[in-house]
Amino acid sequence: MSMALFATLVAFFSATQDIAIDAYRREYLKDEELGFGSSMNVWLSYCDVGIGRPGHWLSPLRVVGPYMEPTLLCDGCLHAYRRRGNDLGPPEPKVTEAPPKT
Repeated sequence: MSMALFATLVAFFSATQDIAIDAYRREYLKDEELGFGSSMNVWLSYCDVGIGRPGHWLSPLRVVGPYMEPTLLCDGCLHAYRRRGNDLGPPEPKVTEAPPKT
């Protein structure tokens, strides 16, 4: 019974910490920085798993590193494209009616 209680407490506190970190990131970062901030949170969490094993701290970097470089490059290109006033999506629809009152 004590092991089940311990596992429940660990799950509760880890979920609470995850929610608190997400809320802090949402308040601290600007809207344009949220995607990068979230990816860095995942990246650092993944590195922590590898650092926890002595002698294996490079293994997460070897697995995720090849995927991180193109992602960061594309992110930088998209930011530069948007700064020049370009938009990547279709135009916003024109609203001609008033929204519903209910």
